Amino acid sequence: MPEPTSSNTFVDLSGRSLGDYRLIRRLGHGGMADVYLATQTSLKRNVALKILKPDLAQDSSYIERFRREAQSVAAIVHANIVQVFEVNQVDGYHFIAQEYVRGRNLKQHLARSGAIEPAMALSVLRQCTMAIQKADQFKVVHRDIKPENIMLTSDGEAKVTDFGLARLRSESDEDASLTQVGMTLGTPLYMSPEQVEGKDLDVRSDIYSLGVTMYHMLVGNPPFDGESPLAIAVKQVKNKPAPLIDARPDVPDELCSVIETMMAKDVSKRPQDARELMSLLQTIHIEADPESMFLDGQMLSNGTGHYSGSHTRLPEQQDVTSNIRARRNSPTTGLNTISRLALAAVLCGTAIFGGYWLAQKMESSEPAQNYVLPEDRIPKSGSAEEQYQAAYWATIGLAPTDYSEKEAWWRSVIQYFPLDGVGEKNKTELYHRWAMCRLGEVYIEWKKLDDADSIYDDLASRQDLSQRFRVTGLAGQAVSMSLRDLDFFVDGEDERDNKIRYCLSEVVEHLELLNGFMQTEVSKLLDRYPDIGQQMELRSRNISDRFDLLGQLGSNS
Repeated sequence: MPEPTSSNTFVDLSGRSLGDYRLIRRLGHGGMADVYLATQTSLKRNVALKILKPDLAQDSSYIERFRREAQSVAAIVHANIVQVFEVNQVDGYHFIAQEYVRGRNLKQHLARSGAIEPAMALSVLRQCTMAIQKADQFKVVHRDIKPENIMLTSDGEAKVTDFGLARLRSESDEDASLTQVGMTLGTPLYMSPEQVEGKDLDVRSDIYSLGVTMYHMLVGNPPFDGESPLAIAVKQVKNKPAPLIDARPDVPDELCSVIETMMAKDVSKRPQDARELMSLLQTIHIEADPESMFLDGQMLSNGTGHYSGSHTRLPEQQDVTSNIRARRNSPTTGLNTISRLALAAVLCGTAIFGGYWLAQKMESSEPAQNYVLPEDRIPKSGSAEEQYQAAYWATIGLAPTDYSEKEAWWRSVIQYFPLDGVGEKNKTELYHRWAMCRLGEVYIEWKKLDDADSIYDDLASRQDLSQRFRVTGLAGQAVSMSLRDLDFFVDGEDERDNKIRYCLSEVVEHLELLNGFMQTEVSKLLDRYPDIGQQMELRSRNISDRFDLLGQLGSNS
């Protein structure tokens, strides 16, 4: 029997066995339970074991609610719902054994990559709609749809998990008392107005929460925030969100309309069930534009959608730019005339030195294409595009430190599909370059800076295909240099700073071409080199002054 502990006290059960399950490591935790990766020894399969916290296990109402959670979803078998295998207790530990999903949840994905492309949002929305439709057939309302409860698998599937607040719509009033705590649980950021007000819930509440989740996916943040959960909950009831189209003009009007309808305050104005919602989604088609996929390497699988052809700046990119703008306009960083001239002289010298240095790097760099996989363990797809898709979804499912596996997947795009045919260049070479961008990120995180330099030197030399690759290459060079020891540079710190400043001066006006990973790294460097952000302001002012002068000349002629 486990000893009762405070809810703030964590006892690691890794290495222990509970009946048929051998606990390997803790995957995460919530308010009621800790979740472990475990092996079911009899079937030799991995499962996720959700173990009720010992202090809560002393309360029979929590045990009953925990059991109800498993029962409410165990009978539901669907590709887009995490399957529950068993609910049991061993040695006083109450647990639920459920399907182990290798991947990351949507919240983790958004934290790493920021707002995503419309077609991926459409794919996730369709799959989650099918999940809540299936649950509705069993009269189950999830009651806590949010990014943390949507898993993205390595195969490109979305799976809804954690029916911890789920309730059977047909249960009696007496049974309902067991879940009264659930009436005020959930997450205010995604709660429906009727859930906030404690009213009866049906599938339309899940549709509202799913709409808010999709808004978050596309904008980069939920529609409402506040200083307290109560303040957010009040906004869910009373406030209208900012129009989605204003934040993401690249999202098709039809998709914006559906998501806003899902978030209607009046339940009668939302889709009345998941079937109606799915019929609306089936009419939306987002055509592919391969170049737009570079923004974060996001791909789709299962043929559920295509990528939008937009180069619109994403919200997290706007945040980076606005932060730079704030630094430029603050009193401590404002430039007077003398300091502007001095800065211009310094930057001019830096540009001359940097241009010479970059030319030398380009001349000596070798194209990073002759990769050989360490072993034949990566399956081959039918095309470079499909291989890139497979690599994207496979690397989502890997741990942050699985660097060699990530490297092998991204190398496979280049190795398996060499540039042999004349007609392949426009498409296959694009996927090569995108794979190189992803490889560079792996090497930066792995601190394999020589390999990162090989990637970024090649990308920085590219004048063909897309300006994105040259800008990414220059940004990668700056990041790599910032991570190196000073004795790597002949002239020490001065040489390093001049080279980094040169790269940043070339990148800073093209931040919208960088993906979320590289923008974060560049933003860190701009904090160290604030004069580069000021340079962008000087250039924009000079251009503005020229247009003003031309306007005056035109009006006087």
